[in-house]
Amino acid sequence: MPKGQTGEYGALFSVPPNAAGALQAELVARATVGSEVKQNVLLKLKRKKWRHDKISLSEGFLRRVAGIFPKSQQGDLLQTFLEVNRKKRQTDHERVRQASAVSRSQPLWSGPFSRFKGKSMARFGDKRTYVYQKRAVDEQVHLGEDLASLVNSPVPAGNHGVVVLAEPLGIYGNTVILDHGLGLFSMYSHLSRIDVKVGDRVEKGKPLGLTGTTGLAGGDHLHFAILIHGEFVNPVEWWDPHWLKDQVQGLWPQADTGPEVSAAKRVAKSKRSSRRTKSRKGRKRR
Repeated sequence: MPKGQTGEYGALFSVPPNAAGALQAELVARATVGSEVKQNVLLKLKRKKWRHDKISLSEGFLRRVAGIFPKSQQGDLLQTFLEVNRKKRQTDHERVRQASAVSRSQPLWSGPFSRFKGKSMARFGDKRTYVYQKRAVDEQVHLGEDLASLVNSPVPAGNHGVVVLAEPLGIYGNTVILDHGLGLFSMYSHLSRIDVKVGDRVEKGKPLGLTGTTGLAGGDHLHFAILIHGEFVNPVEWWDPHWLKDQVQGLWPQADTGPEVSAAKRVAKSKRSSRRTKSRKGRKRR
């Protein structure tokens, strides 16, 4: 646990994007040797409304897809696209999970992630309906933020980290993935050029490559994603310093070693709050 004492541990975990209401999470702590400890945690989630987008598929785009992924040829352009958009997507996501299977045990990042300076296009959680000849042929969920800028713009690292993947990645094209510790990863896709290699330690703002149109990109842009233990989460939250403080870093100093310590902290916090209230009242009287 960052800022915690010896023997205190913490973990980041994601929740399903469409979950709402009460959700029970099971936390499991396993020692190298010995038994495991389990604890259930009840979460209360607000429903999030995601956008719905329609994408029209042109003959030219389908021919481009067939040229990029010749091994997926299914006899006609539409079936080839569906093979890529479904099965190839699943294969690529499995590769992402493999790359993010092991993470540093301490946070490497510092503060909120820097947002690439580009115009927001597609958003995380967008439900996409693909339309061909006025007929819906497929549906997928967009798992990152698409940011458009000038052609071949430098792509900076969103935060301090270590490169764990730097290679062509199917529908995502040339991709870089950074490990930021504690199971947190960032992903940069559709690059026209990659300027780092696996094992490189990069600082926030260091160029990773250039934007491009590789993979299934319809135009030059950066596809930016955030993952926790291989699961895609909303990148917008990690750009927000207030969210980061409230949900992550602000909780680290509050780590406790049991209900007695937790209760003592609540009492101490209540006393401090009471003293501040009395102090403010005193100032008003004066």
